[in-house]
Amino acid sequence: MRWWSWGSRLASTGASDRRIQSREVNVGGTDRMLELALELPHLRRFVMLSGYGVTFAPGDGPIPGGAYQVTKIESDRRAYKLARRKGLPMTRIHPGSVIGDSATGETTMYFGFGDLVRRIVKRQMPAIPGGARHWVPLVPVDYLATFLARVPLADTEPLIEYFVVDDRSPDLATLVRAIASHVGVPAPKRRVPLWVARAVARLSRDVALSESLDLLPTLRLDTAPADRAAAALGLVKPNLDVAIQRAVDFMVHQSFGEGARPDGLPDARHRKPATAGIV
Repeated sequence: MRWWSWGSRLASTGASDRRIQSREVNVGGTDRMLELALELPHLRRFVMLSGYGVTFAPGDGPIPGGAYQVTKIESDRRAYKLARRKGLPMTRIHPGSVIGDSATGETTMYFGFGDLVRRIVKRQMPAIPGGARHWVPLVPVDYLATFLARVPLADTEPLIEYFVVDDRSPDLATLVRAIASHVGVPAPKRRVPLWVARAVARLSRDVALSESLDLLPTLRLDTAPADRAAAALGLVKPNLDVAIQRAVDFMVHQSFGEGARPDGLPDARHRKPATAGIV
């Protein structure tokens, strides 16, 4: 028996409430899942879905960022330590920013990558934050789902982790220009330092922007273990450029989840029917 744990919460309320709500789900929820898993008599492996943000706080040092990033990293640390202590076989999977299905673009996530697309389409991005090395690690949801379903079944090492990211993901400026060109709007030409963008986001109480800016890395991730595991099972990464275009088209077609619930998921009452293969 194997147990997959991938619940998380990105709260959108006040600062103190965000921290409490995020910690209750991201840390407390993971702790409870592990407690239950350890009671199972034939558990072979616990599969923990975390995020690439763990690279911002290696070891046991202070964790930078907003409520979501802090609590996700804390839950990953606690899970890893418990697995070592209890001898629990564990696969930790750190995906990039998840975009829509590579074939249809379909998604229910309108934060993260979706928020970036929304700002570009609605011309609410006057400048590109960060420097030339800042980038957005991306992964199509269908590739991630296949990786999650198949790779842990073949894992034999007691403790292993994977960064599931398409290493062809472009730097932020290139990504912004590609999206703007695809939807036919002018791309922002100005650049602003990341600390300036973060200050503006905090002052304007823009939670989505603050959390996104906290997750802009400059260093490339080590995807080699994940790529080897995927190759051994015949998993092939889809064309990322096409996947990005289809994800953008789907979100525009869906009006970015108009009528979305507070957790960022679209309200089914307002959702337009999905169209496959929008290009």
